[in-house]
Amino acid sequence: MPIEITVDLYLLAINEVSEAKETLKTTAFLRVVWNDAFLQWDPTNYGGIKRAFWLQGDVWKPDIALKNSNLDYKELGVQTLNIINSNDGNISWYPFHVFESTCTIDIKYFPFDYQTCYLKFQAWSYWKSETICSTLITIFALSLLRMSSFDETVAKPRVLVCFMRCLKCKSCHKGPSDTPKRVTRTSDESSTSDVEYSWTEVVNFLDVVLFVIFACIHVGSALGCFLPAQLHL
Repeated sequence: MPIEITVDLYLLAINEVSEAKETLKTTAFLRVVWNDAFLQWDPTNYGGIKRAFWLQGDVWKPDIALKNSNLDYKELGVQTLNIINSNDGNISWYPFHVFESTCTIDIKYFPFDYQTCYLKFQAWSYWKSETICSTLITIFALSLLRMSSFDETVAKPRVLVCFMRCLKCKSCHKGPSDTPKRVTRTSDESSTSDVEYSWTEVVNFLDVVLFVIFACIHVGSALGCFLPAQLHL
């Protein structure tokens, strides 16, 4: 299940604005809140304790980083910083940092100019397209596992059979082994129908198709990240 994370920025000071370097240095801290289902407990079983404090390195936390940082990317907070864990699984984390970010500065109307600078934070390891591609992969994997247990009495979707027939060119290349099998059902079930493929063949076919699709997605996303970077070198 995806974890919803709330991030708020509390600005403490603007330390420096460099027009020549086009950088902004600030002192601030974040308020990061999420819920961890694995860190829940019943206070009645633990002496009425409703809140616990853990070192930030001892529990899972989002790997949030400043996307438009002008310096090396560093972990937020320090190892001795505690996070606050409530018994309902809600976790609050307040990492502090001195941020140096890039900022495009336009001094055309100096000294009456106004500048707008952004601090852009993101989860560094996982992009939204990726808590989505991973979810789809899991759903399809579970669906294929379920379908592999079906026997021939379970009807196959006609759209899927037609799709397989088109891609495999079954209608164009019929051989002796292409003789359709018939499954006779009792009167209280669906009427007799022709079965061209077994469920094992269907699962194997979908496995290959989905593998190709997700491989193309990952390769395309990787090229989309690295090619623009190479062009700017």
